[in-house]
Amino acid sequence: MKNCPLLTICVLVYNSEKHIEKVLASFLNQTYPNIEILVSDNGSKDKTIEVVESFRTKHANSRVKITLRRNIPKIIPGAIHDPCYDNSNGCLRSNLINGEFVAICHDDIYDKNFAEKEMELLLNNPKIGAVFCGVKIINKNGEKTGTLELPEELKNKNNIYNFMEVFRALLIYGNNFLPSLTFLTKKEIFAKIGLFDEERFGTSRDLAMWLRILEKYSVGILPDILADWENEGSKSSSQYLCTERADFFNVMDYYLYKKNIIEKIDKK
Repeated sequence: MKNCPLLTICVLVYNSEKHIEKVLASFLNQTYPNIEILVSDNGSKDKTIEVVESFRTKHANSRVKITLRRNIPKIIPGAIHDPCYDNSNGCLRSNLINGEFVAICHDDIYDKNFAEKEMELLLNNPKIGAVFCGVKIINKNGEKTGTLELPEELKNKNNIYNFMEVFRALLIYGNNFLPSLTFLTKKEIFAKIGLFDEERFGTSRDLAMWLRILEKYSVGILPDILADWENEGSKSSSQYLCTERADFFNVMDYYLYKKNIIEKIDKK
C-alpha cells in the first residue's frame, strides 16, 4: 500500500492480565505500517495496568506508539450504564486519538493482516463509512466453536453493502455478521453522526451505531476471518459490544416503525 494514513487502534481492556501481552503483540505484528495503539482500561482489578506498562517499556523502541488511558465512567441519571460503550466513548472523547482512522478493538487476538485488509478496502472506497470482517469463535483451549461472518448468499464481489441490504440480512440472520470487535472507520464519522448512544438500546448500542452509519454511508464487510474471539467464561472487559435478543428487537423495531423502514420493505 502506497498511501498509509495513521490508524489508531483502541484496545478496550478489563481484567486482562493473563492474555493482554498476546493481544498487544498481535497488533505490533500488523502488516499495516502506520498504526498507534491506545489501550483503554476500564477499572481492572487485576494487574492489567502493570502488564501493559511493562509491555510498553519492553517495546519502547518499536515503530508503534502505545498509550495507556484509564477510563472514567460517565454516569447519566436514569440511563442504564454499560461499561463497554462507556469505555468506547471515553476513547473517542479523549484527545489521545491521533489517527485519521480508528479501530475499536477488544482484548482478542487479531490476524497480522487485519488492519491492512480493512484499511485497503476503506481507502479504495472512500465513500464507505466503516469496515468489518469475519471472526472465529474459540473456547479457552483455542479450539474453534463457530464463526461470525456474512452469510454465503449475501457475499458480493466488491464487499460493499447499503442500508437495505444489511437491514434485510439482519431481519433474517440477526446481528452475527457485523462483529463489533472488527469495527474500523474514519475518525470524522463520529463528528458527523455522534458517539455510541448512552441512553437507549442496552447491549445493542453497537447495532444502533452501525445502522446510523448505514443511513448515510454504505459499509464494507470482508469475508476474511481476521480475529479470534474467545467466547467462554469471563475473559474480557469490555464485555464486547454485543447484541442480546431483546435489545436487538428494540433497535430493529425502532427502525421498522419509528423510522418507517417497514414501508420500504413492504413495497419490495
